[in-house]
Formats: sequence, structure tokens, C-alpha cells
Amino acid sequence: MSLLPARIALLAALLGLGLDASAAKPKRGEDNVGIDLEEACPTTPPEGFRTWVGNASGPDKGAALKSAREDALAKATEAACAGFGSLRCAAIRRNMSDWKNGHWDPETGAACAAVALKKTWLDSLERDIEEFARNVDQLAVSVVPHLGEAPLQLEAPVWNSGCAAGEVGAALSETLRNALAYPGSVRLVPDGATDPGAAVLQLKLTPSADKVILSASIQPPGETALVPLGGFSFPLDVFEVDADEEGTCRSDQALGLVDGARVGADGRRVWIAITSDRGLFCEGEQLEPIVMVSQPSRLRVYSVAHDGDAYLIWPPPGHPDRVDGRVSLGKVDLVALPEEGDERLLAVAAPAEGNLGMTDAWEGFCRVPGVFSEALYPSGAAVGTRTFTVLPPGSGECAAGTPQGESIKTALAGAPMCDQR
Repeated sequence: MSLLPARIALLAALLGLGLDASAAKPKRGEDNVGIDLEEACPTTPPEGFRTWVGNASGPDKGAALKSAREDALAKATEAACAGFGSLRCAAIRRNMSDWKNGHWDPETGAACAAVALKKTWLDSLERDIEEFARNVDQLAVSVVPHLGEAPLQLEAPVWNSGCAAGEVGAALSETLRNALAYPGSVRLVPDGATDPGAAVLQLKLTPSADKVILSASIQPPGETALVPLGGFSFPLDVFEVDADEEGTCRSDQALGLVDGARVGADGRRVWIAITSDRGLFCEGEQLEPIVMVSQPSRLRVYSVAHDGDAYLIWPPPGHPDRVDGRVSLGKVDLVALPEEGDERLLAVAAPAEGNLGMTDAWEGFCRVPGVFSEALYPSGAAVGTRTFTVLPPGSGECAAGTPQGESIKTALAGAPMCDQR
């Protein structure tokens, strides 16, 4: 069901995994002055390693050797990363080491340098990916009994803090989507769309000292409660995760939430859908957040930064705040504000005839006084959140362009305070 095993075969073919894995790491040599390039940077690898040789030339020894090493890394990356995504490729690059110190000929300016990759680490890489692929396939199979005839909506994975898992989450979503799309097994809601009759799959990632624990839950169609599906763990470097990774948003703990939500005293629930399982967007893309409630409710929606700075974004001025079923927040042109952290939308739902406490009269776009906290939730209200990352132009796979952050900052600075309107 997954494409990952094919990647393993491709890696094996490219890197020649028949090498002896028992050899120790190659030692660096001296400056290798006075010997020819073939002797200083031989193309025959030491036992247990695969090596790549880079070449360059120039009148300055340091610059020439640096260029030669960069050439070697480029060749190694092209070969070793074939079939892998950027995150896993970064892990491969981190495990490459210099082999000897290279050589520069002062007479001709010719330089060479070599890098090596340990075969035993490649073996470990293969085992990690094989196990990860099996676990993803098993997770996909465990989803099917909860669907009936309904389609499946994937939500963007989050860290244990509730923050968006960014590039790691996007890579995981792609892998899981491939497994779920196995012919005849699961009908997926297209990315960019929502389906009120769909089941919803949620993924949470919890890093530890040496691994990441993935836990999954599903909300069956027509139900409000989540059903745990279990999960699995994988090594940190499968997706280049730091042991203390928690994202860059206002955390669940700071917001008084558990798994990004709070159930109302009367069983009321509220959700925010962002019509994408990526959780990672480029500045200039459009998004249409949709808020859904389990029963008629009065609603407030906020945008909360990682430091607790927040703005009320719904309801619009003069617009009824009562919602039955679902309401669109309208299409939004996304703008990156890296210093503000990830975008976290937070919806608060109270009974349709109830009171919203200190926020009861708030409406229109305005700035929340002080630091946003659970003190703003009316007693017994339900809370739901959705977090995503917006990348600036030229970042990651985003096209280059002129950042729009400064114009947004100007607009934010001019927003009135919600309690002074």
C-alpha cells in the first residue's frame, strides 16, 4: 500500500549495499601535500563505506578545498537521496562525514575532497523505513472499519502541544494519504474540500529522547466523540525531529485545552476545518476556514499568536453570532508572520440563548486586551482550535516574492481594543 519499500530498493541499487558493514569509520588523513589527486582522493571506498569525490580548482587553497567538498556533498546527496523527501534527505546528509582532508595542488590549483556514508547506518535506515511503512499501512487498515460508506477527511498532524507539525506533518500526511488511497480501500475527501458526512482522522506526534510517538484518533461519521486507533513510534531522524520539538504556537496547556479542544458542560462541541491535511501553506495562498458546532450555539472566533497576543475575527460587525451546523469564515489570503509563530484559530461556542461573559458584546475585528487565556471562555462553553503554518516567499518550496507581513502589521496595529468599542 505504501510507496516507501520501493524507495528502499532504489536506495540499495544506487548505493551498492553489498559492502562489508563491519569496518570502522574512515579516519581523516593529513593535508596530503605532495601526492597526486588519485592517491589523495581515491575513488575506491574503504570497507563498510560508500564515498563520493568532488573536484574544484582555484588559486586559494581553502576556497578550492571548500568548493571540492561542496561538489562531493552535492554528488553524494543526488545519489543517496534519490526517492526520498527533503526531510529524510537532510538526515542522510547529517550522517555523511569527511574522508581524509582532501588535496590541493599549488602548481595547478586543482583540488579534490571526499565524503563518506557508513553502510551500517544505511542498513539502519532501511530497517527504520521498512518498519515505518508497515506501521503506516496498518494504521490505514485500522481506519476502514470506522467508515462504513463515508469518505475520510484527514486533518493536518499536530505536535503534542497542539501546534502544527509543519514540514514533518506535511510529509507524514503525504505518506498516509498514499497508503489510504490503495485501490478500493478508502475514499478520501479531496485536499481543499470539506464533507460534513465524512469521518475525520486526527494525528498527534509526541517526541521523546530517541523516538516520536504517533497517536491516531478517528471521529466516525455522524458522531461527536473520538475513537482512539492506537499508533506507533519511529526514530527521531526518520523525519528529522528534535527531541524537544513542540512547534511555535500558543500551546494547549496555555489555553486550558486537551488535544486542542474543550467539551462544553452540556456535551457541546465545536470544530474548525481548514480544508487541507497539509497544515503548511505559502504566503499568498487562500484558505477558507469553516466552523462547525454540534448544536445551535453563540460563537466567537479568535486568531491567537504564540505569545498570547490575539484578535477577534468573527462575528463581523452587525452579524448574528448564532450558528446552527456550520459557518464559513470566508476566504482569507494568507500572510506569513514568522515572529508571531503559527496561526492558531480558536472558536468558543456557548448555548444559543446563553451569555458569553465578558466577550458578550464583542464583534468585528478587534484586539483582545492582555494575554489570551481560558479566562475568556464563558462558563461551560466548548472550545475548538486549528493550527497551521504560513511560510514566507522563497522559504521551502514557496515561490520567491515580496513579503506582505509589514502591511499586515500596520493593519493589526490599527485594530481597536475589543473592550473599548
